[in-house]
Amino acid sequence: MHDYQKAQRHFQIYLQEFPGPESEASAELARVAKRLEEEAGQLDISFLYDAENEGKILRLDIADYNTPVAIADIPGKGKGLVATLDVEPGTLLMVSKAFAVTYPAKEQILVHRKKQGVESVYGGTWIRNMIKVVETLRKIHTEQRSCILCMQMS
Repeated sequence: MHDYQKAQRHFQIYLQEFPGPESEASAELARVAKRLEEEAGQLDISFLYDAENEGKILRLDIADYNTPVAIADIPGKGKGLVATLDVEPGTLLMVSKAFAVTYPAKEQILVHRKKQGVESVYGGTWIRNMIKVVETLRKIHTEQRSCILCMQMS
């Protein structure tokens, strides 16, 4: 999973055996090439946002990018995110596919919550997004029996 170089080799071998520009393998090879570019930090973020927001794509399909950073033990602090290279201001540090993406609906559900004298209002979009995130984390935890958040909490 997420081994785009291996996928690229497999599609190239397949296309050598079964050539054809209109084949599904050609389309998948192009998609894998795009994921390899994204892994290298070459992303068109505004296109992804606009295309998904306008309904041109049903789900975001992007590769993770985290080249100039790593998780490391920080003495006296525990685990943390550190730069592995010198980075200039404005450098893209990481990209990760979202667990959930929601957009405002015509009818918003509002939840009013008062705690310690402060009133908070949560819109339906925020609520739907949080539900999706929790469901996704629960599914990951169930499938893998562990997740980063659970390990950090223990």
